[in-house]
Amino acid sequence: MSRDQSRAQIAFQQITNVLAGNPDPGFRKKYSTRCRKMPSILHRSGLCQAVAFYEANALAPPGASPSSQEASAFRMYLDGLSSAVLLSSPADQRTRQQLATFARTKPFGEYQWLSREAMECAVWFKRYAEALIGKEDDS
Repeated sequence: MSRDQSRAQIAFQQITNVLAGNPDPGFRKKYSTRCRKMPSILHRSGLCQAVAFYEANALAPPGASPSSQEASAFRMYLDGLSSAVLLSSPADQRTRQQLATFARTKPFGEYQWLSREAMECAVWFKRYAEALIGKEDDS
């Protein structure tokens, strides 16, 4: 199996798992939006800032429950993306926290590779979100 096939397979599996566990159309729309926006955020801001933005939004806003739909959508997306980007790492190290740490601490050459890998994975998440959830506009 090629690396691109592995990325596609992981993205498909992550999205179908999220959809199976979350039948609420509002949540699906929010999750789809996270999937569709990440490639442009990566392109515009870089991996470190994109991951930090998603991590910050994965926290529930003040006064909201920790499982608010918006925060959950950010968290589930970043969890899925991390498992795809860090595919060559041991399973217990494919976390959003590990991706954030790598984005902040890796030497420049490794950071560039990690950024390209994240972009390739994010595009697969976007494609499958559009195919499986739809293209509704939400921010």
